[in-house]
Amino acid sequence: TSKGLRDRRVRLSVATAIQFYDVQDRLGYDQPSKAVEWLLKKAKAAIDDL
Repeated sequence: TSKGLRDRRVRLSVATAIQFYDVQDRLGYDQPSKAVEWLLKKAKAAIDDL
């Protein structure tokens, strides 16, 4: 938007949230968005195959 990026939130199940925050912690990221970017980059080939 013209006012900048909007805050986007994603709802995760409890089990998925635990797994996600474990990955985020293992990667040493302090922001969930960085972990999401990392996951998307690593999954790019598989996503492109869809």
